[in-house]
Amino acid sequence: MNGSHSWKFIWWGTAGCASRATQVFLVSSGCEDLRNYSENCHINNECSHTHNQGIPKGMEDYPIICNLRNPYSLSVSSWLDETIGEGHTSKGMSFSDWVLNSLTGEHRISQDYPHYFINQWEDIGRRPDYFIRVECMEEDIKKIPFIPKSERYEDSFNSMIRVNSFKNENPNDEYRGEFQNFQKYYTKELADRIYETHIEYFEIGGYDKDSWKL
Repeated sequence: MNGSHSWKFIWWGTAGCASRATQVFLVSSGCEDLRNYSENCHINNECSHTHNQGIPKGMEDYPIICNLRNPYSLSVSSWLDETIGEGHTSKGMSFSDWVLNSLTGEHRISQDYPHYFINQWEDIGRRPDYFIRVECMEEDIKKIPFIPKSERYEDSFNSMIRVNSFKNENPNDEYRGEFQNFQKYYTKELADRIYETHIEYFEIGGYDKDSWKL
């Protein structure tokens, strides 16, 4: 859980959903007191943000920003990260096997796994007020009223949002413009399985069920 008292907001930097770009954007736009409350450290100077969700003490009434990504795209990104890592149990697993036997298995859905972060909201007692979707970050950020629209704000869009500065970190990544080419990995069976287990994420983000198609 991350947050700022000067701008009065909480930020849930969801894993795999452009949270690093969001962090840099917020700090470079002038949010100088952005803090990681899980590790109790100042973001940028002392540490990076956390993916943990929660409500820091004294911020109970602050609005919540949450990063979001099309589940089809997020699934491919997670698969590439997990199957390339040395020592990971999924190393070398095909995308089909990973989706059917790992991502959408009951053991993953029921545990504290990043893909199913919505499952934590009932226990936390809050849902986000604003979403920053990977696919339309500039549009979504501009809808957040408490982010000051200064000269630094515009410069931050140019340096971190309009261009994907984190492209090609995984050597197996492929892109179509600024976005990952995830559609190439899908069959209807795999897309249906992900849709069934992530339907609320599609609804919240306004993502099309058929967005897996080329």
